[in-house]
Amino acid sequence: MTTAEVLGELGAIYGMRFMRQYDGMDVEQVKRAWQRQLASLTPRAIEWAMEHLPSQPLNALEFRALALQRPMPKPKEEPSVPADPKRVAALLKPLRVQRPQYDRQWAIKLQEREHAGERLTRVQRIMWREVLGQ
Repeated sequence: MTTAEVLGELGAIYGMRFMRQYDGMDVEQVKRAWQRQLASLTPRAIEWAMEHLPSQPLNALEFRALALQRPMPKPKEEPSVPADPKRVAALLKPLRVQRPQYDRQWAIKLQEREHAGERLTRVQRIMWREVLGQ
């Protein structure tokens, strides 16, 4: 709705009660004030406000505040379709990170040294056990 249509509709609904609030004011200035307030509103918000008018006439700020109370529409829910496991596996395959093959020889040597009776540090003992899974 244009500003002129909104003002015309409000004038028709509220009659002189709406017009009296602007007695003695420049009509063009009133229109500009309404245009500024309506400029940021969507057509749906304006329509919603027109459908939910209170019994007393509103000024431009009150009308804008009413229009901003419009509930937001709920997003449409897409029906859920079960994923095809084969397709999921095929899509995920290139994303799998290949773990680098570390040389575990150092851990084996530490294990052998400890078994031979050498005294290792606590960290060395923990590390070779973690790497070799013991």
